[in-house]
Amino acid sequence: MTKTTFVSAFAYLSIISGFVSAWLWYRASTATVRQGDPEARNRGLMIGDVDLYATLLKSSRINKWAAAATGVAVLLQALSSAIEKASLAAFN
Repeated sequence: MTKTTFVSAFAYLSIISGFVSAWLWYRASTATVRQGDPEARNRGLMIGDVDLYATLLKSSRINKWAAAATGVAVLLQALSSAIEKASLAAFN
Protein backbone atom coordinates (compact mmCIF):
# COMPACT_ATOMS: atom_id res chain seq x y z
CA MET A 1 0.00 0.00 0.00
CA THR A 2 1.19 3.48 -0.79
CA LYS A 3 1.24 6.41 1.59
CA THR A 4 -1.59 8.08 -0.32
CA THR A 5 -3.72 5.00 0.19
CA PHE A 6 -3.12 5.22 3.94
CA VAL A 7 -3.87 8.95 3.94
CA SER A 8 -7.15 8.35 2.10
CA ALA A 9 -8.10 5.40 4.29
CA PHE A 10 -7.41 7.31 7.52
CA ALA A 11 -9.27 10.36 6.21
CA TYR A 12 -12.36 8.33 5.24
CA LEU A 13 -12.32 6.39 8.50
CA SER A 14 -12.05 9.69 10.35
CA ILE A 15 -15.13 11.01 8.55
CA ILE A 16 -17.08 7.84 9.33
CA SER A 17 -16.02 7.97 12.98
CA GLY A 18 -17.08 11.62 13.13
CA PHE A 19 -20.54 10.78 11.82
CA VAL A 20 -20.83 7.89 14.28
CA SER A 21 -19.96 10.20 17.17
CA ALA A 22 -22.50 12.79 15.97
CA TRP A 23 -25.18 10.09 15.78
CA LEU A 24 -24.28 8.85 19.27
CA TRP A 25 -24.46 12.36 20.71
CA TYR A 26 -27.85 12.83 19.09
CA ARG A 27 -29.00 9.54 20.64
CA ALA A 28 -27.66 10.64 24.04
CA SER A 29 -29.57 13.91 23.84
CA THR A 30 -32.85 12.16 23.03
CA ALA A 31 -32.48 9.18 25.39
CA THR A 32 -35.46 8.45 27.61
CA VAL A 33 -36.27 5.56 29.88
CA ARG A 34 -39.96 5.19 30.63
CA GLN A 35 -41.51 3.52 33.63
CA GLY A 36 -41.78 -0.18 32.92
CA ASP A 37 -38.76 -0.29 30.58
CA PRO A 38 -36.17 -2.94 31.48
CA GLU A 39 -33.65 -0.16 32.22
CA ALA A 40 -35.98 1.66 34.64
CA ARG A 41 -34.53 2.02 38.15
CA ASN A 42 -37.72 3.18 39.92
CA ARG A 43 -35.79 5.40 42.34
CA GLY A 44 -38.66 7.85 42.73
CA LEU A 45 -37.30 10.49 40.38
CA MET A 46 -40.12 10.47 37.85
CA ILE A 47 -41.26 13.20 35.46
CA GLY A 48 -44.51 11.95 34.07
CA ASP A 49 -43.74 8.37 33.05
CA VAL A 50 -40.01 9.07 32.47
CA ASP A 51 -37.53 7.64 34.99
CA LEU A 52 -35.13 10.58 35.34
CA TYR A 53 -32.33 8.66 37.08
CA ALA A 54 -32.28 5.84 34.51
CA THR A 55 -32.51 8.34 31.64
CA LEU A 56 -29.46 10.21 32.93
CA LEU A 57 -27.53 6.94 33.31
CA LYS A 58 -28.45 5.89 29.77
CA SER A 59 -27.48 9.29 28.38
CA SER A 60 -24.12 9.24 30.17
CA ARG A 61 -23.30 5.76 28.83
CA ILE A 62 -24.05 6.87 25.26
CA ASN A 63 -22.03 10.07 25.81
CA LYS A 64 -19.04 7.96 26.85
CA TRP A 65 -19.15 6.06 23.55
CA ALA A 66 -19.64 9.30 21.60
CA ALA A 67 -16.55 10.80 23.22
CA ALA A 68 -14.54 7.67 22.37
CA ALA A 69 -15.70 7.82 18.74
CA THR A 70 -14.68 11.48 18.58
CA GLY A 71 -11.27 10.60 19.98
CA VAL A 72 -10.85 7.94 17.30
CA ALA A 73 -11.85 10.48 14.62
CA VAL A 74 -9.27 12.97 15.88
CA LEU A 75 -6.55 10.31 16.07
CA LEU A 76 -7.26 9.09 12.53
CA GLN A 77 -7.25 12.65 11.21
CA ALA A 78 -3.93 13.33 12.95
CA LEU A 79 -2.41 10.17 11.46
CA SER A 80 -3.70 11.11 8.03
CA SER A 81 -2.21 14.58 8.32
CA ALA A 82 1.13 13.33 9.67
CA ILE A 83 1.53 10.76 6.89
CA GLU A 84 0.61 13.34 4.27
CA LYS A 85 3.11 15.87 5.64
CA ALA A 86 5.81 13.21 5.86
CA SER A 87 5.25 12.18 2.26
CA LEU A 88 5.30 15.81 1.09
CA ALA A 89 8.53 16.44 2.99
CA ALA A 90 10.10 13.40 1.35
CA PHE A 91 9.49 14.88 -2.10
CA ASN A 92 10.99 18.29 -1.23
